[in-house]
Amino acid sequence: MLLLVLVLQSLLLPRVYREDVPPETRAVRVIVVAAAARGAEPGDAERAKAERARAEVLAGVPFESVVERYSSGPSRPFGGVLGTYTQGVLIQELDRFLFEAQVGDTSAVLETSAGLQIAQRIERDAAVALIQFSNEQPDARARAERAHAELVAGADFAALARERSDERESAERGGLYRIFERSPQDALLKKAAFELAIGEVSPPLETPIGWHLLKRLDAATFPEALREPNFARVRALTVAWSRAKGASPALRRNQDEARILAEDLRRRLAAGEDMETLARFHDDDPLGRAHGGDLGWVRRRSPIVPNWLDVVFVTQLGQPTEVLATEYGWVIARRER
Repeated sequence: MLLLVLVLQSLLLPRVYREDVPPETRAVRVIVVAAAARGAEPGDAERAKAERARAEVLAGVPFESVVERYSSGPSRPFGGVLGTYTQGVLIQELDRFLFEAQVGDTSAVLETSAGLQIAQRIERDAAVALIQFSNEQPDARARAERAHAELVAGADFAALARERSDERESAERGGLYRIFERSPQDALLKKAAFELAIGEVSPPLETPIGWHLLKRLDAATFPEALREPNFARVRALTVAWSRAKGASPALRRNQDEARILAEDLRRRLAAGEDMETLARFHDDDPLGRAHGGDLGWVRRRSPIVPNWLDVVFVTQLGQPTEVLATEYGWVIARRER
């Protein structure tokens, strides 16, 4: 049975999200004190080590410092940050803690399949205003330093952004730039944004395109349209062939025939035919057919979403993707919101 919709459900997603708004997400970081051997029960030494690490966190020692000295998990180089998740993605013990915790809460020592872990719920969002000084303009660093000195002396960030920022789209909004979301490997401006306190202005920051000044603002007062686009409401249509994974045993279409049909359906979509109607007649995924191809809300770069589906985030809203080759068949997807 094909069931592209169930591909998403079967990889730990508790349900397909078809509500009007995307599901809630929360961010977390962890300290991992692994068992002595893969699959082995942690011994007294590992338990004592994990309790010491937790005690240091509770005593106010910076979490990143505790991670550096105690953690053996893959998130160690990133201060323990795992990133942002919907409910039901992380292993059970972490998931339960994260979706019961308040921001800043630290877990007890959790015994998980990856070892003993101490988790902390962290801020998910960092909203920032930006003043950019492009390397294409002369003296970018000197201009950034002068602007920073003016801001320290009390100059208005929004006015300075409108006047001097080379990133003109945000400049016209008084510098309002982006609501960043925690991810496992935040770098450059995004990393700097999470290190600022609300209201704080960064020193000049260098990136490959120039020098930048950031001011962190309250995400609750920031325009939602500037949030990182990490969710998309997606509709998809699958055309299978006889040996595709999960295909109906009764299907006699070969791979080339399936490709020709998929290309024809894509042309019809591009010409304006209704995708829901086409999916109800032509989708070889039974659940997809029943729902008119609606996959619900799909999260970008999620570990539970097939990588090929990320293409919807770089395809123009409302336009069908190219025909995508997957093990389940040829797929045409479209981002609807």
